[in-house]
Amino acid sequence: MAKHILKAICRKGGLIPLNDLADMELVPLFELEDIFLQNPDMFSTACVDGEVFVLARSDIELCENQDCTGCHGLHMCRQYILEFCHDISCPFPHELKTPYNVAVLERHGLTGLSEKEIAVLLLQNDSLPISERDELLSAEADTSSLYSIACSILETAIPPPGEICFLNLIGRCQMGDTCDKVHGSMPYQWRIWSNNEWRRLPNYVNIEKDYCNPAKIQHDGSPPVDFHTMTCGSADVRRISVGPCNLSAIYSLSCLATKWVWYREESENTWREFTSPSSSMTSEELERRRLNNETDVIFAAGDRLYDLNFQDMIQTNVITRTQRLVRRRPLFISKKQVRKACDKYYSSDPPNIPSSLPDYWDRNLLPAEGYERIRLNTASLEYATVLSLFNRTMAGCNILSIDRIQNVVLWTFFSVQRDNMKTRARKDIDGKLLFHGTSSKYVDAICRDNIDWRVCGKNGTHYGQGSYFARDAKYSDKFTDRSGTKSMFVCRILVGHFTLGNPEDRRPPIKDQEQNIAFDSCVNDVRNPTQFVIFEKSQIYPEYLIQYKEQTPAASPLVRQAQPRQAQPQQAQPQQAQPRQAQPQQAQPQQAQPRQVQPPSPKK
Repeated sequence: MAKHILKAICRKGGLIPLNDLADMELVPLFELEDIFLQNPDMFSTACVDGEVFVLARSDIELCENQDCTGCHGLHMCRQYILEFCHDISCPFPHELKTPYNVAVLERHGLTGLSEKEIAVLLLQNDSLPISERDELLSAEADTSSLYSIACSILETAIPPPGEICFLNLIGRCQMGDTCDKVHGSMPYQWRIWSNNEWRRLPNYVNIEKDYCNPAKIQHDGSPPVDFHTMTCGSADVRRISVGPCNLSAIYSLSCLATKWVWYREESENTWREFTSPSSSMTSEELERRRLNNETDVIFAAGDRLYDLNFQDMIQTNVITRTQRLVRRRPLFISKKQVRKACDKYYSSDPPNIPSSLPDYWDRNLLPAEGYERIRLNTASLEYATVLSLFNRTMAGCNILSIDRIQNVVLWTFFSVQRDNMKTRARKDIDGKLLFHGTSSKYVDAICRDNIDWRVCGKNGTHYGQGSYFARDAKYSDKFTDRSGTKSMFVCRILVGHFTLGNPEDRRPPIKDQEQNIAFDSCVNDVRNPTQFVIFEKSQIYPEYLIQYKEQTPAASPLVRQAQPRQAQPQQAQPQQAQPRQAQPQQAQPQQAQPRQVQPPSPKK
């Protein structure tokens, strides 16, 4: 019962009047007092102005040491807990329910608490960020007690304005009024703090349109909004959006994620975006560096060097000391763009989910028609497994992304074929993970309709006139685009019983003349096959898409000297970094330690 009470208090922000807790009727009032006495490590009570308050507490802490092999703290990203980290390439885990973290929660008696409830407890003990803790300790209240700190938070801070529910945008939120996120028709809102609550501003789309213009410092409509002070009159104003972690990882909805654009002032009311080739620094790279908590960055533009300070938002010429203002504004998203992106989810009912669907698929992102591409977290085991297969023969490439393909129709055909082959073979058949290189122009067709050599083109028929798959990524790389972004699928293939193929085969040869039973596939070498030829699309499921580039050459001497000055040592960044960045080539993302358990083997 103590845990239920703890959860109830955490849902109220971690602090609640005793009378309000009693009104929940979890247990009688006299039993509450006994529970508090029996669990001093979970509850603190204090009387303020004649009213008794109850504070939820725990000694659980965060550990952000990437090399930690075992401790008593949660292995999670601190900024993610504070709802500040939206970087899908963050080296720290954004997952609470890993086996390690579950064990830590069990030791502290906190199993069953949600991510937000755990976050409340972390904010109320020594895991509170030092900068925020120091600010609280400077208050006049008696800071020697944990209760005083909680009261300081309650009295001085305005609660966060919330986050847009992306499931509501696509009509898939099942929570209704109990959802803890903001429901709306757009992936952003402007909200005002009024009467002790956040309220949506009218005409927020027009406010957003003005805010996206770097030349504007305020919205002149009604009500007026000052973009510099983020106020409307004397009231605080905030812009909220869908968390980039939610949308950036979803291919068809990624256009709805807030994309921040950086501008420098060329002359009065004339602003120019940071883009290449005019500058070695782009908006994407500036945004990445800002999220990494770098204080400033030095970069080259032509034969000049500039220092951009993130706190002052000023660009300074390193030699002449000439300064220019810098602004960061979102790219505008219209109602038409939102309707187009969400249409395939709204236009039909959710599909019937087959029992054979892999456990690690996201059930909320299954359109009835077509497919969805889900970008894998670089810290996940699923990402590490796919990358490990690729790196066996293609190590050293600049990995841009690894996406999981979720196509219910293709998976249904594949699972039916797997069951049929399993019945004939009288043994389990999970499918073999093999590579298929292709031109990037065929990616959408393959994700939607599967691999078909009649559509995608033929690259030789040495072992049969079918679709070719390779054990080694290096071989499949030969059939990708010669330059730019390369595309390679990791497919789950039902190879079954195979035999040596020949150029004339349009289907596998017969292996049992009496029963007229054919082989399932053809290969280049029966004893040690490295190439597989598949003639039936139902034996193919394009499960992952790897997009990558060849390793970029070393930076020029001018760029090498233009290195960023960081507030603190940074972790190795995944290879999504821009190839023209003013920084030596970073370590490959496979070195990040996966802590998220998502086995990539499908359920049978």
